[in-house]
Amino acid sequence: MSIIKQPLLITGGCSFGDPKEPDYKNSVTVWPIVVSKILDIKLLNVSKQGASNDYIENIVFDSILQNHENYDIQVMVLWTGADRVNVFDTDTYPGNHQGYDQKKILNKTFRNIKRLDLICKQFNIPCYHRIGIGFENSDELNEWLIKHPILKEFNLSLFEIISGRWSNTGEGAHAQWVLENGHPNQDGQNAIAQMFIDTMNNIPLGTLGTQSNLIEDNFIYD
Repeated sequence: MSIIKQPLLITGGCSFGDPKEPDYKNSVTVWPIVVSKILDIKLLNVSKQGASNDYIENIVFDSILQNHENYDIQVMVLWTGADRVNVFDTDTYPGNHQGYDQKKILNKTFRNIKRLDLICKQFNIPCYHRIGIGFENSDELNEWLIKHPILKEFNLSLFEIISGRWSNTGEGAHAQWVLENGHPNQDGQNAIAQMFIDTMNNIPLGTLGTQSNLIEDNFIYD
């Protein structure tokens, strides 16, 4: 007799999904909670202020291993800035990427995405990926990114990689949804939640124009 497992949503990311972020001041419900309420599903949200993509991959990986035998899991990850540096899953520092190969920095994040996706496939766990904070771009980097296989494999766009994406449509810009320190306000959180639900349901995302550094220029590091 097979045992029916209780559904569990595991979400990961940086301060965009962390309810302890001071910028929210108990007045903003973060996107993981919004999604869990819409889907009526138990939530394990391991998003953390200032987290790097290495940290996000590691903590979501650990959460999957700890829970996959007892729960029917889905995973949603809002990846963060590619240049953040993780030290032993304890400290994260804003990376000074000047002088470093930008392609290698981005490929490092793409590797985070692919590795986490592989462990999810190993356990037959649906896993949905979006990028919330983009990376500084240039014409040369854009030409390389447009041809990168990661775009097709994970339904990403040039916009999402260099600007971060908070919306499933072409309506509205990030700037309309930003709190004082650069975090999403409630409209932004709701838009991110809907974007993940649409991604889960294979609903095509709208086309957005490139808005390079729109967030990073105003973002105060966690």
